[in-house]
Amino acid sequence: MLQLEYYIAGTAFNPYLALTLTPAEQLDYHKRHYIIHHFFDAHHHTLINPHPRYARLYQQRQEKGESWCLENWTPQDYSDLLAWHNLAWIDPLFGDHPEIATWLKQGKNFTLSDRQRICSKQQEILSCIIPQHRRMQAAGQLEVITSPYTHPKLPLLADTNSACVASPEISLPQQRFQWAEDIPRHLRKAWEMYQQRFGTTPRGLWPSEQSVSPEILPDIAKQGFQCICSDEAVLGESLNRICYRDEVGNLREPELLYRPYRLEIPQGDLAIVFRDHRLSDLIGFTYSSMEPQQAASDLVGHLEAISRSLQQQASGTALDHLNFYLRLDFKAGIQVGESLPKELHLLWFYPGKTHHNSPAPLASLPDKAPLNYLFHYHLGIHLLTGSMWLEEAGEDFRWYSHTTRAQVGLNQCLELALPWADLHVEPDSSLRLVVVLADDGDFRSYLPEEKLVALQVP
Repeated sequence: MLQLEYYIAGTAFNPYLALTLTPAEQLDYHKRHYIIHHFFDAHHHTLINPHPRYARLYQQRQEKGESWCLENWTPQDYSDLLAWHNLAWIDPLFGDHPEIATWLKQGKNFTLSDRQRICSKQQEILSCIIPQHRRMQAAGQLEVITSPYTHPKLPLLADTNSACVASPEISLPQQRFQWAEDIPRHLRKAWEMYQQRFGTTPRGLWPSEQSVSPEILPDIAKQGFQCICSDEAVLGESLNRICYRDEVGNLREPELLYRPYRLEIPQGDLAIVFRDHRLSDLIGFTYSSMEPQQAASDLVGHLEAISRSLQQQASGTALDHLNFYLRLDFKAGIQVGESLPKELHLLWFYPGKTHHNSPAPLASLPDKAPLNYLFHYHLGIHLLTGSMWLEEAGEDFRWYSHTTRAQVGLNQCLELALPWADLHVEPDSSLRLVVVLADDGDFRSYLPEEKLVALQVP
């Protein structure tokens, strides 16, 4: 929060901001080299490629090299790159703001004045963050928690030797460090800062890097915090059990993780929850490189799978039905790419369900039933490489890509396991399916002829 406030006030600087506000004509060799090397620090598929001028500069650096750029780029090239690095990192939610929309449409020939106004707009957006979260918390839409003041790992602040509890073989510092009296200071300053910004006291504490130990709990409880969080690996070590996952990543004992626990200590009981490490990594590292709708659908699919697994545990239902299995047997002597086309496409819809459906995304498709039906899902399999792609029908007969954890095996038969969580439908939904063979997306044949396969999962 202090960092936000410093940037809003214009008292905080970093190399990126300082260079952005530097006249392009005053950039020396070292600054120009830094810009070429660092101002493409963004995922190129989602933040660079959508913007032609930014993408063109990136392409030059990738194809011709940094030395070529240093020798050939003009001050205007540097000015545009400085502008685009800042524009690309502005959340698309603000894309319809008049000034931002104007810059995005302008595309090139940015001036120092443009870059100064872009930075001012960033400050304006930053100034909305804390007030917006305060309003959302007051409305009950979310709960804001806090962390120790300068984000220290509290167990190590108490005693660096505490690292041996979880990792007995770890190498420790030559000089042991113990300064437990700083723990209440960090907690108190975090508490006070939260009160000043949000007008209420915090209930939850996010221990830095999910680091917890029995020694730090009394100070947390005495400060007034009611709950903390940690990681599923810490839960496993505490219960002396490994959080095993199945072949598609679902927990085999979900009831151990997806529940709160209570820590009973003399200073006052604390609630503790443990994060799903896989979901945290997806949100923190993976989804930023995916299309928004695809990322959101994937997250919802995981959450629905978690919900179903908990319901099935409660009712005693086996977890085997979390996969949709399909087996196709081939005639002896069939060779992929010769007597058998290179691609196999599964297309299906759910009768009686209200879904978007779309024509099969294949060329040269005969206009006859069931090939001219509308389908909700399309799973393509390249039989030579084993690569797969999953698409879901959307509005206006469009197909949208989804990530899939499907697994395929091919020998004298094809065996496919597709997680139900990838499909965002209930596992007991009936479906109608057709199998199409194709080469490079061009129709060759299908089966079963003139009808659909009707499947009803028990």
